Amino acid sequence: MPDNEQNNEEQHAEVLDSLLVGVDIDDDVSRKMAYNACLAHAQQEMNEDPDVNQFVALAAQRLGQVRVHFGVVKGMVALPETARLHLRYDPTGGPVLTGNADGLRYLSDLCAVLVEAPTPEDAPEEHVHLYPGEPPMYGTSFGMTLYHSADIWFQRHAVDTEGDSDTEEEAPDPPPREIDPKTIAAVEFFEDDKIPLPPPLYLRYDKLYRVLSCRSHSPEDEVWEKTLSKSNGSRMYVFTIRDDAQEIFEIALDLDDAGIHYFTRSDLEQLWEVQT
Repeated sequence: MPDNEQNNEEQHAEVLDSLLVGVDIDDDVSRKMAYNACLAHAQQEMNEDPDVNQFVALAAQRLGQVRVHFGVVKGMVALPETARLHLRYDPTGGPVLTGNADGLRYLSDLCAVLVEAPTPEDAPEEHVHLYPGEPPMYGTSFGMTLYHSADIWFQRHAVDTEGDSDTEEEAPDPPPREIDPKTIAAVEFFEDDKIPLPPPLYLRYDKLYRVLSCRSHSPEDEVWEKTLSKSNGSRMYVFTIRDDAQEIFEIALDLDDAGIHYFTRSDLEQLWEVQT
C-alpha cells in the first residue's frame, strides 16, 4: 500500500474515532445515528475530496451499516454550457461516442479527476453518471457511466475464455402480487444485499412497521426509494412509516419486492391470534 493511501486511512480512522466518542456500539439505533453523523461529516467536510468514499466505507464497516457512495467526482469538474456529447449504438460497429471540442475536453477532465480517485478492491468503484437528456448528453443520446476500477476487475469480468462464460442467467421476474395497496397496514423488510434499505433511515430487518398512509408514486416525488432494477415504476407506492427514532417519513416501495412482506389488517389479526 502506498504511503499516501496508508496515511489517508489513518486520518480517516482518527476522524471516525472522534465522531464515535460516547456511542453505544451495542445499540442498533445508536449505531444508525452515529453512521448518519458520519455521512453528514462527509457531506459537509469532504464534499470535494476524492477520498470521501474511503471514509464512508470505513464508517459503514465499523458500524455494521450499508455503505453509501458519494458521487463527488462529477461535482469537481466544471461543465461548460457549450459541451455536447452524443452516444449511440451502431448495429454493425457497436457504441459510437461523438463530442464537440468542449464536450471532449469535459470528458477528458472527468477522466483526469476520476483516475486519481482510490479504487479499493473491497469497495464500490468510483464512478460518474452522465444521464440521457441532461447536459452534456445531447439530443437522442444514450446515457453512460464511467468507472475507475482496479485491475482485478478486468481479470474477473472482462476476460472471455473460449467455451467458458461467467455470465449467469438472470432469474425470472417474480409474478405480480395480488394485493390492494390501500389495504396494507404494516410492512416488514427482509435483509437483501442486492436492494438494501436507504441507510439514513432508522429501520431494521425482520421487524413490523405500521403503515400510517399510502398513496400512488410519481417520478416527481422527492421521497426515499427502494426500487427493483427491472421495475418500470408502475407498481411503486409511497408509504408513510414511523421509524425506530420515532420519526415519520415517506418511502416508495415496489409491491413486488421480494425483500418486503406486506401485511393487511386481516393478516395482522390472524398473526395476533396465533401469538395469543
